[in-house]
Order: sequence, then C-alpha cells, then structure tokens
Amino acid sequence: MIPSRRWLTLLALAGLPLLFTWLWQGFTEVSVLCYGVLIALAWFDGRRIVPHEHLVIERETDERFLLLGESSVLLRVENRSDTPITLEIKDTLPEGWHTDHPETGFRLEIAPRTRHTLTYNVTPQERGDTAFGDLYVRVQGAFGLVAKQWTVSAPLAVRVYPNLFKDAHLEISAHRGRLQMAGVRALRIQGIGREFESLRDYQPDDELRRIDWKATARRGKLTSRQYETERSQNLFLLFDVGRTVVAEIDGIPKLDYALNAGLLLAYVALQSEDRVGAIVFSDTVHTFLPPRRGNTQLEILHKSLYNIRATFQETDYRAARTELQTRWRKRSLVICFTDLWDSESSRYTIEEITALQAHHAVIAVSLLDTNLLRASQMPVTTPEEVYRKSAAVQVLEERAEALRLLQQRGVFVIDTPAEKLSAELIQRYLEVKERVLI
Repeated sequence: MIPSRRWLTLLALAGLPLLFTWLWQGFTEVSVLCYGVLIALAWFDGRRIVPHEHLVIERETDERFLLLGESSVLLRVENRSDTPITLEIKDTLPEGWHTDHPETGFRLEIAPRTRHTLTYNVTPQERGDTAFGDLYVRVQGAFGLVAKQWTVSAPLAVRVYPNLFKDAHLEISAHRGRLQMAGVRALRIQGIGREFESLRDYQPDDELRRIDWKATARRGKLTSRQYETERSQNLFLLFDVGRTVVAEIDGIPKLDYALNAGLLLAYVALQSEDRVGAIVFSDTVHTFLPPRRGNTQLEILHKSLYNIRATFQETDYRAARTELQTRWRKRSLVICFTDLWDSESSRYTIEEITALQAHHAVIAVSLLDTNLLRASQMPVTTPEEVYRKSAAVQVLEERAEALRLLQQRGVFVIDTPAEKLSAELIQRYLEVKERVLI
C-alpha cells in the first residue's frame, strides 16, 4: 500500500503534541494514540480497496498509424465491483510521440458496475515498428488515506506508415487518368499517345501533327486529336538506402521524403492501371517486389517498405541492376531515389544508373538540401559566414556537375527541394507516360 498525502499530513499533525510534553507528560500518550488510530484507519482503508481483478482496463487503438498524423487512443475502464472507485491511470506511449496525454495520468471516479472511456490523441514522429508499453494504475481507498498501485501488462506493437496525403489531396479521374492534386498543377503534356480518344479545340502549344485537318474543315476551326495514354506499363521504384541518404533535411530523414514521394507515385500509377514494383538496396538487395497492378499491390508496397531504414553501408548499384536484369526483363520506367555529391565520388553511381538505360527509361531523383540552398544565398558579414557560404556554393556546384553528367547521358533528372519532390515526380511520370517513352 502507498500512503497518501492526506495520511502523511495527518501523521505529521499527530506528532505535534510531542512538542509540548514539557508542559504535560500526557501529550506523549495522546500522540501515540493518534498514531495508532491513523495506522488502523490506513489498514482498514487499504482492506476496502477493490481487488485489481474487479477493475478491467483495455487499450484500443487504430490498426495503423500515419506519420505526423493525429490518431485517438481509447482506454476503456470497467468497474465490476459493488463499490465506487477513485483511480489514476497512466499509459506508456512509444518513445518520441507527441500527445495530449497528461504527464500525471488520468484521474477519474467510476461508479459500481459501470464503464468509462478515456480518450487522448497521439502523433507519431517516426515511421516504422514501435510499441505501447504497460498501463500503470493507482486506486485510492474510500477515506483517501492509502492507495494500491499495480501494472497492467498491455504491450502493443504498432506500425507507423508514411502519410501520403498529409499535405496533398488527390483525386484520380477514372476516365482520363488525370491527376488533380493540391500543390500540383494538372499539367497536360502534349504527346503522340497510342490510342485515339477524342477531338478538342486546338491549343496554342499543340504539335502540328495533332491537328485533324478533316475535322478542322468540317467544324470551321482548328481541331486537335487527343490520345489516351497507354495503360499497363511497368514502373520500378529503386530506393537507395546507403550512406548517401542517411542525412536529414530540416529534421526529417531524406529517405522519408523519397519513400513518401515513391508511394504517392505508386498510388497514382496503380490508379492508371500501371504495374508497380520496388527494389530496396544498399550494399546488397534487401527487398525485391515484382511489378503488379491493383489496390492489393499498393498495400503490399506499404507493408514491405514502411520500415526501411538508411544505413551507413556503401551502395552497390551493380547488385541492384543485376537483380533487376535477372528477375525482370520487360522494359520499364525505373526511378532511382538516391543522392549525388560530386562527379568524382559519384562516378560509379552515374555509370550504373546510365547502364540501366540499355533496357529501361530511367529517372534519377536527387533531393536538394534546403539547408545548403539557404547557406548559399545568405548575406555575409563575418569571415565565418563567408566560409560557410563559399562551402555551400562549392558543394552545390559540384553536385550540379554530377547531375549534368547524368543528363548528358540521357537520364531524366529530378533535382528539387524536398517539399516539392512529390509534385515534380508525378509531373515527370505523366510526361514520360504521355510521350510513350517507356
């Protein structure tokens, strides 16, 4: 049993007569009597506390959590006894989560034979596997003199998935496969397509070969043919989880930006009835998912990729390329999420990415570190600031040179700040798809 603050206060007061024994010796007996009464009351109060078997506490959560997305957690408390209960409950949350759960726990009174539900909100700060811990319960006696405390074993493993739609609202048109996304312009790249779909009024940036001269003569105004982009094409997401993506941008791992953009693109591609697969690799290939289509594939991608982590291993692009060539021979759009620093240190990566073009259309995705960008643009007043700006400018120039080498070899390159990555990637996917480059 745990003594309450009330009981300790009464115990201190019971000792006050001892300060006056010099006036009357009988104050000693008075204090001893008070001590005895308080101990007896505490024992009696503790005996009346409801056994923990009569108090049932269960935690209820969502099946999955989304990174940086708020979710509710329910604590269901049932008093199966015939006595009212005053109790405190404290839950153990996964490390680092933000929450409005009181640090001191919840305090409540629950009537006999009733149930009560407590609710609090949590916000995961890191994706992957994590777990809730035990519940700590303290029940007070009827007189509030003592309490009993015990632990309810309630470990609960949970998964935190990338939050694809935190900053964007997606709508996919079933007929035309066009993307409408907050922050993403619904770009219409004029291309040749493969299947005639409809006629529409001529637009100034339409290619001349798209003009339907017969329809123009019949309607009396310029008319263009519109083509439906081909479906059931193959898309491969290659996630480099080696040392080049270990760094963070504004406190968020680079890999998180890449994974979020990749899964968002997978969602768009699968809605367009394309097939999507993925490879995760560093010094070896960790995951290989062959391209398939349908909503089931999106779920497979989520479950297979939500917990990937960047390592300090040197990336072996040749191993990934060999795995792809061995297990998948069909032409695909291959998107490599990586990072390049300069043409010399990235020579091997550039060569291997370029080699993929023999059988595939390739997009190399590199995240522009906004910290470097800000440092290169900052005004300088001190020698330290001059040095910092010069270093940032040099790094960006060397990085740009490495990316130019890739572009010169025919590789599509996306080099954009992290917050714009999803939009840029989807736009480039639409461009490649409409121009039938896969």
